[in-house]
Amino acid sequence: MSSKNGKSENIYFEGRIKEIEQEIVEFQLDLARSNNQSESLQKIISTLLLHGKLTQSQIKKLAILSKSTISTGLINLLNIGLVKKEKIQGSREYTYYMSSSFKESMFHALGSLENEIKFLEIKQEELVNNYSPKYKGYKLLSNRIKELINVFGIYQKVVEKLKDDTIEIRTKDIAINLIEEDLRNIEVVIDPEIKQIEDEIIDYFLYNSAYSTLDELINRVYIYFFTRKVLTQKKIRYLTGLSLGKISQIVKFLISNGSIEKLNKNENRTIIPADMMRQQIYTMISIQHSFFKSGLASGKKILKNKIRFQELTSELVAYESEFKTLNGYDNVLEVLKNYLRLFMIFEKIELIFEKLI
Repeated sequence: MSSKNGKSENIYFEGRIKEIEQEIVEFQLDLARSNNQSESLQKIISTLLLHGKLTQSQIKKLAILSKSTISTGLINLLNIGLVKKEKIQGSREYTYYMSSSFKESMFHALGSLENEIKFLEIKQEELVNNYSPKYKGYKLLSNRIKELINVFGIYQKVVEKLKDDTIEIRTKDIAINLIEEDLRNIEVVIDPEIKQIEDEIIDYFLYNSAYSTLDELINRVYIYFFTRKVLTQKKIRYLTGLSLGKISQIVKFLISNGSIEKLNKNENRTIIPADMMRQQIYTMISIQHSFFKSGLASGKKILKNKIRFQELTSELVAYESEFKTLNGYDNVLEVLKNYLRLFMIFEKIELIFEKLI
C-alpha cells in the first residue's frame, strides 16, 4: 500500500491476498477484452482501485507496463475525470488515485454522461445557429445528435433511479424502421462544414469522453454509426481508412454485442437501391435500442462472476485472523465487498434496461 506522500516500503500484496488480487485483476481484464476496451487502461484502473494512491513508478512496477503507456493512459484517465493527481510535497512527482470512492465511482462509471450531453448540445447549437437544412448531411447529423442527447438523458435517469426508485423514466417511441432515404444517405458526400462538426464529435468520443477507454479502432467505427445510422463496409473504409479485413472483424464484434445489426435484405428489398444489393449493409436504426442492448450484454458478463466473488469474500472473512497480517488484506476485502454491491446494482439495471430495449 502507498502512503500519503506516495513513498511506500512495500507496495506488493502478499500470499493468498496477492492471489486474490490477481484474480480480481484478471476478471477486470476479461471484461475489457470482451468489450474491446484498452487492456493497458484497465490495468492502470485496477492497480489504483486496489492499491490507492500511487506514483507512476509504482504503477509501472505493479501493472508491468511501459512508462510511456502509463503516462499516456493516465493523461486519458485524467481527461475523462476518472483519475486525479496530487503533487508530492517537496518533489516533482505526483501521486495518482481514483477520483472518488468505489461506491461513488460505481455510479460515475455507470454513468455520468453529463459532459457528453453538454458537448452534444453545443454541437447542436452550432448546427442550428450557423447552418441550414440545405447543407448536405445537416438533417441526418442534427437528428442523430438529438437522439444521442435523448438517450444519454434517459441513461442519466437510470442512474438516478438506482439511488431513488421513485424516479420515473419516460422515453419516446423508438424508431425501428428504415426508409429509402437512409440508404441513399450512405453515398452522400456531406458538406465540409457539417463534416467538420461530425469530426469534432468523433474526436470527442475517441479522446475526451467515457467512451475513450474503448479500443480506438472499434470506437471510431461505432461512433460513425451514431452519426451515420446506416453504413456499408465500403463507406466505413472511406471514412476510417481501415482495411476490409479489419472492418469485418469490427462489425462482427459490434453485431455480437448488440451495438449494430446486419440489414436483412429480403425484408428491406423494396427500399434498397439496385447498386447496393450486393453490398454488406449495417445499421444502428435506434441509438436507444443499441445503447441499452449492448449495455445489457455487458452487465450479464459482469454478473457471471457474482458467485465467485461471494466465495472469495467469505474466505477472507472466515480466515481473517490468518490473512489480516498480510499486506493488502483490507484493500482486497473492501474491493470484493464493493463489487458485491455493484452486482446488486447490475441486477437492478438488467430489469430497467430490458424495458428500454
